[in-house]
Amino acid sequence: MKIIDRYIGRELFITLSLGLAVFTFALLTQKILELMDLIITKRVPVEVVVLLFLYTLPALFVTTTPLSLLLAVIATYGRLAADHELTALKTAGCSLYRLARPAFGVGIAAMIFTAFNTLYAVPYGSQAFRDLLFFLARTRATIGIQERTFNDDFHGLVLYANNLDEGSGLMEGVFVVDTHNEESPRIITARRGYVGSDERENAVLLELQEGSTHVTPKDKSGHYQVLGYRTLQLALSVGNPQTVLKQMTPDEMTISQLLATVRERRVSGGWTADLMVSFHQRFAAPAACLVFILLGTPLAIRVRRSGRGISLGLTVLLAMIYYVLMISGEGLGNKDVIPAVWASWLPNLVLGMIGLLFFIGGDHESWLPWSLFVGWKRGVARTKGMRVR
Repeated sequence: MKIIDRYIGRELFITLSLGLAVFTFALLTQKILELMDLIITKRVPVEVVVLLFLYTLPALFVTTTPLSLLLAVIATYGRLAADHELTALKTAGCSLYRLARPAFGVGIAAMIFTAFNTLYAVPYGSQAFRDLLFFLARTRATIGIQERTFNDDFHGLVLYANNLDEGSGLMEGVFVVDTHNEESPRIITARRGYVGSDERENAVLLELQEGSTHVTPKDKSGHYQVLGYRTLQLALSVGNPQTVLKQMTPDEMTISQLLATVRERRVSGGWTADLMVSFHQRFAAPAACLVFILLGTPLAIRVRRSGRGISLGLTVLLAMIYYVLMISGEGLGNKDVIPAVWASWLPNLVLGMIGLLFFIGGDHESWLPWSLFVGWKRGVARTKGMRVR
């Protein structure tokens, strides 16, 4: 039996690895193009782009690992059924439950890997990605400034510096045209300035000192306002990547941060449904691996003539059903229409029950668990016979 387990397990593992590579690459295509643009047009160092690439992988693995496992199960057991190897094994006394043992072994490993990603790798990777993106935006803002040149790399600002100290980044004789308000643009002059940052707000700032602002108000024709200042801060935006980042989303929080935010919102009377949905999804996503085995194994045996194309098509169909249920449940849970725990576990419960029904009738390869019905009927008959006696 160990030989059979190794034989089926090896094929499952190979197909799982190939599927994981293909599905992950497919989802990464757009991201790869964006990262290549950073290298070619933005002159971002290759090692920085590689780190950005690695930080995005855990979130993708949460999606592609269960999907690849489903493909591996359907392709492996479908091939065994098509080549009549399963028939020979069943003749030798192997039940579906025994034949599914290698799948559950690989599935448990995939579940642990997915759980590690959802609980640890995704929050760490998301936060590291934000930090590196912020650092990259800040350094690009500094590198992009050249003295005695009108620098228009910043959205809504044109910056000119008469002198620039390359070492400290200190600028002297600064001239800025601020067109964020197109109806009332302003001209800003400063004796000195430098690029700084506000890490709490994840913003890159241009801090100007000892200068004045010149504005022509739209509603006061013929008037001209001049205001002096000692210190003035302007938020810089350098396009791609963004320097003013969004607030941390629930998916980027660790479990402890998520629960702490839930407590804070409950104290202040805030909305917590989206946080609780994200919390339960951390555990529902790994459980999908076992659901796909429970569903995929009996389905593959029933679809005997399933070539690789049929296996891929069936995988995509089941994955679409799963993720439609997941998105629907997430939407209902975020709006607090249904409890967060039911919203997060909805696809696992629906497909898990269907897979369990298929699994019960697995040895007879029927689409419905007639064996369970027949066994129940015989039990009732025996009970009635005992009563007659």
